Amino acid sequence: MQDNDSSILKSITYFIDHSNSQINTSNQCETPVADGTLFQLNEAILYNIADIPNPSQNNIISILKCYNLNKNMQIGLGDNNILLLNSFSDIIKHKDQNIHDFLNTHQNNTDQQNTPSHILNLVEKAKQACFSQNNNLKTSSIIIQGNSGSGKTEAFNMILNYITVKSNSELQTNNSPSIEKNIVSTKIILNSFGNAKTINNPNSSRYGLNLQIHFDNQKKIIGAKIITILFEENRIIQTRKMKRNFHIFYQLYIAYQRIQDLKHFVQQKQGQFKGIDEEIGKLELNSYFAILGSQHDNESDQRFKVDDFENFKTLLLAFMDLNFSLQDIINIIQCLAGLIHLYEHNFTKAQQLLKIENLETAINSRISNSNQQSKKVQMEYIINSIIMDFYNKLFQWIQNKINLTLSSGLDENQQYILNIFDSFGLDIVENAEGVQKNKLEQLMQNYVYEKLLNTFYKQIIENAQNLFQSEKLSPQLDKIKTNDQTIALFENVIFDCLRNFNQQQDKTLKDMIKQQVQNFGVENVFVAEPIIGKNLRESQRSQYQMQSKIGIKHTGDELHYYIDAFIENNTFPVRENIQNINVLSQNQIIKSFTLQPQNQSRVHQAQKAINDLIKSFGVSQTFFVKCFSTNYGQANSQDSKVIETELRQSGIEQAALLLYQSYFLRIPKQEFVAKYLDKFQTIKTEEKLIHYINFCNIDKELYYFGSNNVLIKEHLNKSLDDVYQKHLESLHLDQEYISYSSKVKEVIQNFESRRQNITNEIQKRDAQIIILEKKVAELEKYNLELQEIQISIFKNNAQLKNQVQKYLESQDNQENQKQNEESIGQFRQIQ
Repeated sequence: MQDNDSSILKSITYFIDHSNSQINTSNQCETPVADGTLFQLNEAILYNIADIPNPSQNNIISILKCYNLNKNMQIGLGDNNILLLNSFSDIIKHKDQNIHDFLNTHQNNTDQQNTPSHILNLVEKAKQACFSQNNNLKTSSIIIQGNSGSGKTEAFNMILNYITVKSNSELQTNNSPSIEKNIVSTKIILNSFGNAKTINNPNSSRYGLNLQIHFDNQKKIIGAKIITILFEENRIIQTRKMKRNFHIFYQLYIAYQRIQDLKHFVQQKQGQFKGIDEEIGKLELNSYFAILGSQHDNESDQRFKVDDFENFKTLLLAFMDLNFSLQDIINIIQCLAGLIHLYEHNFTKAQQLLKIENLETAINSRISNSNQQSKKVQMEYIINSIIMDFYNKLFQWIQNKINLTLSSGLDENQQYILNIFDSFGLDIVENAEGVQKNKLEQLMQNYVYEKLLNTFYKQIIENAQNLFQSEKLSPQLDKIKTNDQTIALFENVIFDCLRNFNQQQDKTLKDMIKQQVQNFGVENVFVAEPIIGKNLRESQRSQYQMQSKIGIKHTGDELHYYIDAFIENNTFPVRENIQNINVLSQNQIIKSFTLQPQNQSRVHQAQKAINDLIKSFGVSQTFFVKCFSTNYGQANSQDSKVIETELRQSGIEQAALLLYQSYFLRIPKQEFVAKYLDKFQTIKTEEKLIHYINFCNIDKELYYFGSNNVLIKEHLNKSLDDVYQKHLESLHLDQEYISYSSKVKEVIQNFESRRQNITNEIQKRDAQIIILEKKVAELEKYNLELQEIQISIFKNNAQLKNQVQKYLESQDNQENQKQNEESIGQFRQIQ
């Protein structure tokens, strides 16, 4: 493996540190990993991005590059999603062989979680989900997302081929084709009229296609329906350098150029297409017309010329499969050729093919003398409008005709539906100077992209919640950053302002949007004054600064939109007085075109169409196929930036954070316990098994014991046996394991005994303390009383002393008086 890919080991390796009996699941291997301690899925690579221990951007990119080096182009994204790396080597070039190989080797595999991811596994799972008893809608959906050139259309075709091969209903009546063949023929027709070559993709779908496949209760296809949204009708008049118009124009042109080969083909079909070669011979497509864009003679264009002729023959057969009459086919071809000549202002040939008499007069009558624009500009506008209007309505007519055949005989009360939606990536238009020139068309397409991405987030979150609730678990999952605010900016701000804008009011559309942004608190995803052309000179930048623009922080990128023409482009682009030219035609298809009301909002139509689709999908029964276009085999530093951008735009970087917390192998608990009780000779109960896993210090977010199942990360399940064996060998060598269990038990018992003794001792001491506190209180009381007695005695002693003193004094006085009296008596006697 290359040095710059060595980081892959950081995210898929696990080593054991016996010093503390711990499985290290960090992303840093501080010491070299010894042989025998490395645990890798299938000894090489992970099966699912959700199993990356640290799903950072760098680690995800490393995994994808490692997959490419190992020629693996499919990797899981949790349970219901898959990522396809668009190298075409495995999925596309050998898709038919892939389908048969899968049917032979994978369809009976019951262990779908523990096998390499495969797009057909996902398709089979989605199909079976239609018939689930828990699916009240009887509907499941596969949504294919990715940027242009990432392989969405090829993935769609492979899914379609698998489903039709697997069904094999053989529902043929009156020698008409089976429903499976009709579905395949539908895609052939839509590819011709709705696909075009772009810079990144030789077969890019220029519309969103949802194919509804209807099954009976025997899982056989009984019908189908197609729904298209956001058809890029303006491509027909805006062919750019290095791009082509819709395939059908080149197929028709080369059929005219190879008219002799076409005649030979018609003869081989024994009258099935009688006269169609003659009608094509009258189209006068002698030169390379402007509607076809620039003509190149390189090898790629020569190959396309060969493919265009073969595809035209296939298209004719597909028309017949779907009950298009020969006159229908001729009318379609004449309409297309008429538009080619009309774009050249060849009114004579255009009116002949479109079967509209006096076509030039009808166009001139719609030119206004009072209009400030010149007559030439007005005529150019009318011609372009007719071409866009006719082609768009022709595409819708073909779609309706197909649906009549596909849905014939359907019983809506007895059917199961699988949706396959070939959707959009993030659409960014840049000029030669690298300045974004996104307009209303990009705004609507990118809104659809964000809505589907929001459904992707909700699917992951809802499935995670359902899983844990079913197992009666309630782990705390980290929240992921979703695009809810971006959706709110579209729906509550921009779309609302477009609906309510009044040309007569003082505020501009941009002023309204800025006010609404504050009202709904979506400032974090809105840029009022985006910086245009950071690498341009000031003189170059000034011309762009004059135009009114806003910025939206989409998932993965900030995009800039020029909003000056938003109001005008939000209405149907073709005026009614131009639309109604079709009623003059004798071509029955053109004559059947209906008027598109001018008061209908294109934004409102797009919003309603995608919301109705998402509502019909159902979140929990939705499966995503994410397509990546980067060729990792030629990756360089610039490619790494492309990978990072594509990773952010796809929502995978954010989703991987939640998937790592919620995607687990689900093993019935009884089966899991029985398996390891049988393997782990010294572990005899479920409780001891859980105790052993805890003993290994394994991150508790890597496994859960639910009510019915054990949820465990795949890498832990793979390595648990090895971990146990290494511990067992180490412990058995010195006979420590048995003593370990008894010692643990003894320690626990001793601890419990000591805890009880201490508790009893504490209770005794608490009682003694209470008694002592009472005695202290009594002594304090006695002490107070003694003090009072002492004070009283002191007072009495003082009083007694005074009394004694007084008595003694009185006695002394009496004695003295007596002595005096005796002295006086003696004196008197002497006298």
